[in-house]
Amino acid sequence: MKSFVPTLVMSECWPEPFSFVDQYGGRPWGLPEALWPSCSDCGRAMPLLAQFAHHPERIDLGREGRRVYLFLCQNEEDHCYEGHAFVFLEAEQCTGRWTERPTSVSTLLPSVTVVGWREKEDGISPEEYVRFFQRLEEGGKAWSSLHEMETKLKGTPTFIQKPGGDASTFAGQIDCFLKVIDNIPPELWQKDQLGRSIYQSPTEGSLFMSRSKEEGIAYLDFVNFGDSGMGYFFIRPDRERPEGSFFWDCC
Repeated sequence: MKSFVPTLVMSECWPEPFSFVDQYGGRPWGLPEALWPSCSDCGRAMPLLAQFAHHPERIDLGREGRRVYLFLCQNEEDHCYEGHAFVFLEAEQCTGRWTERPTSVSTLLPSVTVVGWREKEDGISPEEYVRFFQRLEEGGKAWSSLHEMETKLKGTPTFIQKPGGDASTFAGQIDCFLKVIDNIPPELWQKDQLGRSIYQSPTEGSLFMSRSKEEGIAYLDFVNFGDSGMGYFFIRPDRERPEGSFFWDCC
């Protein structure tokens, strides 16, 4: 099955875009403030998990120019991590600017910009892909033969341990750790008391990161999906009324 793996950079270490870009975390681009959703459980505005523009192969949203914004609650105070919402926006509805942060949002996720997409064949046949989701429908856990816990659009999920979603609408997965290009200035790398790597972001404070054995690569502790978890999202790309669903699972 074909998948699309993002090339990622920390947004503040990259030239600021002045138009919509695919992005994980941070503030939405172009979303009217009135459409920023609140969690149905705790009532707080939810941080942005990701935003993507329609692409006929990577992420079909049903219409050219359409964007999707996925929000996920990360309210640590109330231990609320399940609430989520999708907002689909037409190009003509876009404000053309960064959305102002609501006062009720508990936190924002670190902003990570997609600077490219790498097309990849995951080695899973269409028949194996269908069987993966059949096992879920039968109430079982489903693990593919894939070893990489990577963020991607399309392709085959690495694992899912509970029913949810289906093969026809699977849109992508988001790892709790994001693999980013290490273009961070050396003076912003520090160590905490436990020896863990800390990126002292000028705008977002201390962020836990680890440098990879692969030169020039680091892993950002991005979102709380439990113990080494993965988030999965599914999109029905109807031209008039697209719909999305999301859940996360942990190892």
